[in-house]
Amino acid sequence: MINKRPRLLCVEDDEDTCAILRFLLKEFEVVSVATGKEALEKIAGGGFSLILMDYHLPDSTGAEVVRRIREIDKSTPVMFFTGSQDVTAIRAREAGAQDLVVKGKPDFAVQLQMKAGVLAMIDLLGVRR
Repeated sequence: MINKRPRLLCVEDDEDTCAILRFLLKEFEVVSVATGKEALEKIAGGGFSLILMDYHLPDSTGAEVVRRIREIDKSTPVMFFTGSQDVTAIRAREAGAQDLVVKGKPDFAVQLQMKAGVLAMIDLLGVRR
């Protein structure tokens, strides 16, 4: 039996952040893109267990990208990660995200690993919220 790792789409324009995420989330096959346009192209191809979305992208906001993703994929879990949680958290939820992790917090890495694992397990088991 082939043990296939869950695929995670990382939508983040900072390559250093993507490298950190690949290191932290080794149990995933991490595919990185830098723009909302690239994210939509990848999502159209399907096959992701989880989408990690930065809020501030070069070509749009993460909330706008998630709204457009939800037009073509209503079920893949989306987790925002951003530097602020005030209005961003509200906008992320309204757009269709399941969760939010704030960058720069002392427990950022632990939160990210735990939440990504839970959301991916939900996807793999076919359990949807």
